[in-house]
Amino acid sequence: MYGDTAEAVTASLTVGTIGRETVLAVWEAGANETPRQTQPKIDGTPAAAPVARVAVPTRWGSLRSLAAFRMGAGKDAARRVTIVERDTNTLLAAASVPGGVARSVDVQTLLDGLDAEGRIRVVRFILETCRSSFRLGDEAAFAAFCRELVGAVSARPGELRPRLAVAGDYVLCVGVLPAGFGTPGSAVVVGRHAVRQARFAPAIAGGRMSGGQRPFAQMLQRPEAGEGITVVVFSTGAMACRLVGPGAGPEDPPLPRTLARTADPDGRVRDYVLRCLAKHAPKDATAAAALDEFRLAHAPARAGAAAVRPPVQASLEKWIPVPDGGLFVAGSIGDPHGLVSGLMLGDGPDARPWSGSLHRVAAPENARRAPEDRRDLFVGYIKDAADAASSRLGLALRSGASLGLTQPAPPLGARGGRDAVLAALPAISVTNSIIADCIAPAASRLQAQHLATRQAPEVIQFGKRHGDPRVSILVPLYRTLEFLRFQLAAFAVDPELRESELIFVLDSPEQQRELEHFLRGLHMLYDLPMTLAVMSDNYGYAAANNAGAALARGRELLLLNSDVVPDRPGWLSTLSRVLAEDESIGAVGGKLLFDDDSLQHAGLYFEKDSDGTWYNRHYFKGFPRDFAAACVARDVPAVTGACLLLRRDLYERLGGLSEDYLIGDYEDSDLCLKLRSAGNVVRYEPAAELYHFERRSIERNTGYTRGVADAHNRWLHHQRWQTGIGALMEGAEELPPVRRARVKQRIQRQRIAREQVVATWAKRLSGRPSARALPALVGAMSAAMAEPEGTQS
Repeated sequence: MYGDTAEAVTASLTVGTIGRETVLAVWEAGANETPRQTQPKIDGTPAAAPVARVAVPTRWGSLRSLAAFRMGAGKDAARRVTIVERDTNTLLAAASVPGGVARSVDVQTLLDGLDAEGRIRVVRFILETCRSSFRLGDEAAFAAFCRELVGAVSARPGELRPRLAVAGDYVLCVGVLPAGFGTPGSAVVVGRHAVRQARFAPAIAGGRMSGGQRPFAQMLQRPEAGEGITVVVFSTGAMACRLVGPGAGPEDPPLPRTLARTADPDGRVRDYVLRCLAKHAPKDATAAAALDEFRLAHAPARAGAAAVRPPVQASLEKWIPVPDGGLFVAGSIGDPHGLVSGLMLGDGPDARPWSGSLHRVAAPENARRAPEDRRDLFVGYIKDAADAASSRLGLALRSGASLGLTQPAPPLGARGGRDAVLAALPAISVTNSIIADCIAPAASRLQAQHLATRQAPEVIQFGKRHGDPRVSILVPLYRTLEFLRFQLAAFAVDPELRESELIFVLDSPEQQRELEHFLRGLHMLYDLPMTLAVMSDNYGYAAANNAGAALARGRELLLLNSDVVPDRPGWLSTLSRVLAEDESIGAVGGKLLFDDDSLQHAGLYFEKDSDGTWYNRHYFKGFPRDFAAACVARDVPAVTGACLLLRRDLYERLGGLSEDYLIGDYEDSDLCLKLRSAGNVVRYEPAAELYHFERRSIERNTGYTRGVADAHNRWLHHQRWQTGIGALMEGAEELPPVRRARVKQRIQRQRIAREQVVATWAKRLSGRPSARALPALVGAMSAAMAEPEGTQS
């Protein structure tokens, strides 16, 4: 180490080597001086970047500054090194350095007069900043200097004991940190010939020991864990040097089970090891194998200790064999350490990787869970799994091993399987690709299998059937029967309805006795002929309408929901006249109202969602009843099946409603698009006004409400009609601008009275009023649901 004192310069400067080309300059400023922005110069030329600097106070009040830089070309010649203030170029220190700069920095001079905090800053500056800035880690001279420096700071370092050889390449070491050390943040391995940042950060490995000490764990690569190597652990404001003891050879037994039972009751060491290995598992086969070793060797904590969380938590929740040899599966995986690579189908030597579609998504609840508690949901479908009934499903681990999953009992029947497929994922997690790859192939096959079990419906007649009615009214029923009282009361006071055929189709056969008794009483009250067809099982909206159409005698068919109540008589002949006006009109629908008198339907159109999928929208939904554009009869892209009139022969020629839509939704727009593709148009007629208490039946179908039938049907509808819809909507009329916020507020305000209206009239009509009183009651009901006088939209 060389130095001198320049004239008119108060600070002494010493310069010594810490690497082949890197030197460390050390100088001190007087007491009470503040740190300055400095620039080292070599023969008057600023030292080339990088330049690393640090300043620490001494116990006697001066400020010791260190600057590391490369000497550059001509290092074997004598050089003049100066330190100047960067902004003013004021000379602060200078020294003449002989050629070669052969001597290294004197460690005692470097550390003398520094308190513990100052020594830590200097050591960290050398081991971390200088090592990384000048790439000194592999230089033997730098390693020798660092060993000397660490020895001077910690003459008697504690022991770091290797405890576990992992997969041949890694060693888990454990040691003890002093009281008040804080949370360890990084570690540097000082070896005989190299100095490296430890690849894995250290971590606290348990609770406090006597005297406040804390056990800690440090994962090292095997070359770093040789006996006599020093590991320097840093925290904020603290440093601890630990000497690696006798090593754990490859013959040592794996210890994760021992750690779980004894030294690691709360699982901290095990979780630390898994985090370290998971970090490198994607690019390191030995790390991936070590992850599996830990999982396979895991055992519960000893009695009385806290339970240790398994590294992988998984459950198989859906195991659904599908017709034609397919298999649908779904479940959840808790895999915070990234052990799982996929699925395996089969057992033992016959196990094979899952070759079908597989999707894995984050559970929606993860946002409220701690990282170690988060789970992924998965769904998969495989076409060729003919031995599914006898196979097992397992998780494929990165090392090639597998973890078997307990197989749940399959759902009962094809309908139960279909509903289970639809409920496999929450709706928020379902994407079009998941539907296309997994849900649709399985659900469609199960739907077809379920439909194949249909038997002819049981038919019950109330009164004498019409011989040759013009219109057959088809009303499918599922669970919701409470609106029939209102609907039949309105029918009874409309002479046109007495000339029409009324067919109810019950798609929830468990209600047969209740409904049969109910309709028998209403028939006696109103003397309306009606037919009840009871399906053999629940087959969905389309199948129920098709069954009713097969029984119908009318030349025209009216599809009508059970929660639709006419506003006044004459609506049916209005729709029928429109249909008769022009042979090109394939179907006609009326104006449907919410019970607050706002518009529910004035024709259907199609719009794309954020994924580019076409879906159904109602013109002017929520607008006032007398909104001008909704009072104009016109051609529309489609009308709702809640009230849709068409010719029976056309219905039959088109094959009726498509039954591959699940449970209900999009069959009506599908029918309208089939009509259009056959050269017909679809008409909206506002003069026919009816109230629609929307979606009351479908909301009682658990297969619909607990699943993603709507998303599936939207996807299927888009796949089938996207080209035609795109061309159709290019020429469709644009919606007029509206003040949606005001309309929304009005709807919210008026809907408060909905249930009160329904409850009131249910009570009034429960007394079986006479037929003479019915017109007044129906009129009063309409008035009660009308918008209050003076209300502005």
